[in-house]
Amino acid sequence: MDLFELPITVEDEELPKLGDRVPQAVELAQRIGRYGGCFVVLIHPNILDHKLEFEKRFVEGVKPLAWFGSISQFGEWWAARNEVALDIAEEGERYQLTLHVSKPLSGLTLEVPQEWTFDTRGAAPISVEQIGQKVILHEVRGTSTLRFSRTHGSTPKHKSLTPIHVRL
Repeated sequence: MDLFELPITVEDEELPKLGDRVPQAVELAQRIGRYGGCFVVLIHPNILDHKLEFEKRFVEGVKPLAWFGSISQFGEWWAARNEVALDIAEEGERYQLTLHVSKPLSGLTLEVPQEWTFDTRGAAPISVEQIGQKVILHEVRGTSTLRFSRTHGSTPKHKSLTPIHVRL
């Protein structure tokens, strides 16, 4: 059985009242989101007043940058992500990254070395977007191969005998 701990970021029992903490919560969610983090809100439905107001305003504040899901959906995503395997092969100035994804995943993000640029020529038949060092795979399942080239004029941060680090 997979067991995942999702730490609570904001809860409704502390002071000040939840309804008075919306701006701080939205700002914290934005900061955590820059790192691909998870923001968990715990709201007990015993008081509607300020708690419902918080929920409405918070959702409105983070909706453009957030994915909303149930605890089951979070668990299913992390269980699928835990089964992802990848292999990297260096081919001179190019790198081939082969992903093995046994369960469908949406939004899988890889962090690649700064000098890597995704090569769209002969790209895998999946939706891939590179933003700086982040490579976002919008929908992926099965085996996919991604190719990267090293930015011209850049010096790799690793030597050929040092492992190349790609972070999931």
